[in-house]
Amino acid sequence: MRTAALASLVLILAAPAARADCKEEILTALDRLTNGSPYRSEGVVTAGTGRIELSSEVVPPDGVRTRQTVGDRTSEMLKIGDRIWVKRPEGWREMPAAMAASVAQAMTNMKMRAPNLVADVDCSGVRSIDGKDSLVYTYKLDLPGGSASTTLYVDPVSHLPARMLVEQGGADKRTVDTRYTYDASLKLEPPQVDPAAK
Repeated sequence: MRTAALASLVLILAAPAARADCKEEILTALDRLTNGSPYRSEGVVTAGTGRIELSSEVVPPDGVRTRQTVGDRTSEMLKIGDRIWVKRPEGWREMPAAMAASVAQAMTNMKMRAPNLVADVDCSGVRSIDGKDSLVYTYKLDLPGGSASTTLYVDPVSHLPARMLVEQGGADKRTVDTRYTYDASLKLEPPQVDPAAK
């Protein structure tokens, strides 16, 4: 009886530290998406009967090209350093400097807030997913409109994120399923801007 009580006490005292270590593992993995090797991502957002396809090419720390496709319409954005371009039907157009600075600041603010949005963490260990071993982490993200349940799959050898599944309930119920591939040779170059699109 005494041994069982002591064991329970050890578990209770150790739990906060374990959760802290687990959260640190999650944040370290996520940090590799903003400060690690260049990568591509392919994602699908489903909300009701709607579907949005998302893709990106990311060259940390400040290069990103995104594409969003809804039906037969695709929009693109390219950010290199403090410059941002958007692609419209008539071609690429550079965003005014003040607006680009505002967008860049919003992205920086979100990156800084991210650690505070992660809660209810759980490190499930290694599992076989689609025939491959993955480190599996689950946590809640506190987002506008409600919290989202997130599952992060990390390669146990490289410790790089391989897949992220985000499920948000409530009135804005939606699912975002994103997969990552890494390519150290990936580079981003400023687009050719059509003078007529300025």
